[in-house]
Amino acid sequence: MLIDLPHDARAECVAATRKLLDAGTPAIFEATFIATILRRDRRAQKQGDGYHLTEVKSSSSQKDEHIPDVAIQARVAAACGVRSRRPPCCT
Repeated sequence: MLIDLPHDARAECVAATRKLLDAGTPAIFEATFIATILRRDRRAQKQGDGYHLTEVKSSSSQKDEHIPDVAIQARVAAACGVRSRRPPCCT
């Protein structure tokens, strides 16, 4: 499910994300989480009682410089109560 809202519609993006998470949506694109920072994740896919988070990069392979971005993604999602079932990855 794509959350197709403007990036500056933060409250609406967060509310749409929460609604889809609560409904157990299998995959969410542009999922939005706010802890002390705003984070839009490219993909959150349902796995059991949690989600596998994926950051999409325009690269042909995973690179070391992607690690900090993925780490922030995982931390913000966890702070918002989203259980990550596997370590986040980049594609």
